[in-house]
Amino acid sequence: MNPYNTLTKLGDVNSLDATLAKRDGTTIALHVKPETFAAETLQGEYANAIGVRTWSVNVSELLNPETGAIQTPEQGDVLTVIGDDGTVRAYSITRGVATGRYWDWLYTRPGYRVKVYTKYEGTELS
Repeated sequence: MNPYNTLTKLGDVNSLDATLAKRDGTTIALHVKPETFAAETLQGEYANAIGVRTWSVNVSELLNPETGAIQTPEQGDVLTVIGDDGTVRAYSITRGVATGRYWDWLYTRPGYRVKVYTKYEGTELS
């Protein structure tokens, strides 16, 4: 039994419906799970904190049906999430502070769930 497959299935238990709107106009229907919120500290001359929210998604939902390649989130993409209470919020994709990447693998073993970084404050949509 592969524990990563079990963790991937458990990750979908408390997931929320979402849509990833790509910069080129394509949309991808997803089920995302909120993972963490952190006020990440940016080091440098003017140390500052930036709010970053992390979501996870099953990698199979990001696969392009034609090519099989992962459609990774990029700058300019927007993640729209429907909450349990029916509210709809749009979150801008941003870079994670520690890695500088827009996405990363959730587990140490790649291929199961992807972490997506968004700005903490989402815009509520009507």
